[in-house]
Amino acid sequence: MAGSNEDTVVVSRWKQKKRARLNTTDGDQFDRFQVTEEEEEVPDILRYWADRLSNPRWSQLAHMALEIHSIPAMSAEVERLFSR
Repeated sequence: MAGSNEDTVVVSRWKQKKRARLNTTDGDQFDRFQVTEEEEEVPDILRYWADRLSNPRWSQLAHMALEIHSIPAMSAEVERLFSR
C-alpha cells in the first residue's frame, strides 16, 4: 500500500500543475494566434506550420495543425470503386 500513497502525491502534484496552467490569463495558443497573427495569403499551409514548430509560442498549435492538415482528402468516386 506504500505505492498508493506515492501515487496519490504524484496525482496531487499533477493536478496542481494542471490547475496552474489552466488559470493563466495568457490564454491558450489558439486564442493568442487568433489575436496576434495578421491575415495573409499562405501558399503552402504545411510549410507555414512546419516553420512554427520550433517556436515555443506556437509549437503545440503547429503540431495539431500539421496533424489535421496532413490527413489526405478522399473523393466519393474512390469510395464507390472500393465498394464494387
